[in-house]
Amino acid sequence: MGSPQVDWTLEHLASVADAQPDAHPLVRVDRDDAEVFGAGDTVDMSAPIRDRKAALKKANYVGATLASSERSPIGTEYDYRVDDVVRVRVEGLHHSEWGHIDPTGGKGVLFSDLVNTIQNAIDSQAAFPQVAVPDTQYTHLLITNDDPQSAEYADFYRYSFDIEFSGYADR
Repeated sequence: MGSPQVDWTLEHLASVADAQPDAHPLVRVDRDDAEVFGAGDTVDMSAPIRDRKAALKKANYVGATLASSERSPIGTEYDYRVDDVVRVRVEGLHHSEWGHIDPTGGKGVLFSDLVNTIQNAIDSQAAFPQVAVPDTQYTHLLITNDDPQSAEYADFYRYSFDIEFSGYADR
């Protein structure tokens, strides 16, 4: 798999994926290597969304990638302020195109509810998230840079946001 921050994010979305109806599954993807989390399959979420219509007919997708990692020295020792950013993308296809999103909720899931559920699962871990990064302790995380993009696509739904992990590292 990819970075510990991406793995942490996708692991904490397991409850959201498990709670989805069997008829409208949610698949978690490590966008750094296109690997479906825990399945060994691949889905290239960097390809244009219209080119992935066949995949979106099978499920809704949430993908994560490590967008940036910054270290700033603090104090007189070998200590650093750490700010790592994971970019999350949620995608789906309208039910009229054989997808799993329905604005009324009758023939699919409500996209806004899916995004809110994903963000709430992340927010529930906002204080001292336990990410397996050696010598690093994150003190908090924030969801930032909300970017709804569904209006750009007719039958496709897309929403992106960042998770900013902040903390300290001892080296």
